[in-house]
Amino acid sequence: MTAFLMPFYRDLPWVVVAHGTEFGQLKGLEAWLTRSSANQASALICVSDYTKQAVQALGVKKPPMEVVHNGADDAQFFKLTDDEINKIRKDLNVEGKFVLLTVGNVSPRKGQEIVLRALPAILQEAPHVVYWMAGLPTERESLEELARNLGVEKSIFFLDRVTNQKLCELYNACDLFVMTSRQLKNGDFEGYGIAVIEAALCGKAAVVSDNSGLAEAVIDEQTGLLVSQNNPEATATAVLQLVNDPSLLHQLATQAQERAASSQTWDKVATKYLAILSEFVRKTQ
Repeated sequence: MTAFLMPFYRDLPWVVVAHGTEFGQLKGLEAWLTRSSANQASALICVSDYTKQAVQALGVKKPPMEVVHNGADDAQFFKLTDDEINKIRKDLNVEGKFVLLTVGNVSPRKGQEIVLRALPAILQEAPHVVYWMAGLPTERESLEELARNLGVEKSIFFLDRVTNQKLCELYNACDLFVMTSRQLKNGDFEGYGIAVIEAALCGKAAVVSDNSGLAEAVIDEQTGLLVSQNNPEATATAVLQLVNDPSLLHQLATQAQERAASSQTWDKVATKYLAILSEFVRKTQ
């Protein structure tokens, strides 16, 4: 509603930043209000090309649009020493294990269910794999039941919400970051994948689902692997490819960390915002 009132302040230039969900699941009056107000903005910045497509699909056409991907905080997320990582893994009882990690609300959109459904095939070939889920455990009971039905309950661990310090430790202690988010029937989708960048800053490659803003957080086969949404078989294949090829996993992880440090930190993103907004102010003067 605040955005809808902005057009009445006609002498005040204003910019919309579009993340994704707020444009992807709107209907009726809410969609009309959002479209009408966004079309009155002086400029619009989208956090991904996928989000930009959703904004345009809603009927937002008038303001000039730029895409600036989100970043991550390299002061909070960074690679620890091998000794520190080994100690964390020992304390968490995963020595000799291959650890998958997903970070985010344990929910239908984040797609932890897809990884669970992939686990039987993964464990058949690599029984030393375990799966950590960090985040608000909204769907914990249903996923625990699914894990029991699949026979993988001993290989999954719900870590619930954690501090940023603990999260940095988890990123470092895992072997591979996995996020198989999906678009829901109500239009809700992943606008981008900040957690993917956080993991990369900690030296981890990622397996992520395509057809969303999440896919733009990696370069396929360079900093991670893309898999199709709602596809446990493809997810299992991608995970096993990296479990069975440590050299490739190391290469992707190294390239992910280098890319994140050089272009995906909030400092780098802020520079892009500053350039766009400075040019915008120059044009409005």
